[in-house]
Amino acid sequence: MKIIVVDPRTWIRGNGSGFSFLLRCKDAHLCCMGFAAYQYGHTARHIGGISTWGPLSRRVLMQPERNQQAWNEAADWHDVNRANGVQDLYSINDYGVPFKELTNAVKRNIPVVPDNIRIWKLNQVLSHLAAPFRFHLKEDA
Repeated sequence: MKIIVVDPRTWIRGNGSGFSFLLRCKDAHLCCMGFAAYQYGHTARHIGGISTWGPLSRRVLMQPERNQQAWNEAADWHDVNRANGVQDLYSINDYGVPFKELTNAVKRNIPVVPDNIRIWKLNQVLSHLAAPFRFHLKEDA
């Protein structure tokens, strides 16, 4: 089981689906699946501006230079399970706002989702889908 470390300083979460990318090029921030893509060997060139994991698993020219077998397992897992809940990962990642934005959330009446709860929910979905990885929140960030 691969552990994907998520750094809260560069994690895009709670921004809604229109603003979430595997890698947002303007500030080099990543969504949860962007962290997974990086840690499976993809580079910024591969994942920049892409909003979902799907295109990576379908593009032959975008295969990673290293960790090929592990990436293929993860990509195959995504293709097999896409209709069975992968969309839930994107929904959990994009829902609500991070706790650090509490003031803005109260003003705008948006639910607040602490990072540890968001990670727990993402891992619940990954477990249910038999994914070959889990997320772990970087603690010293």
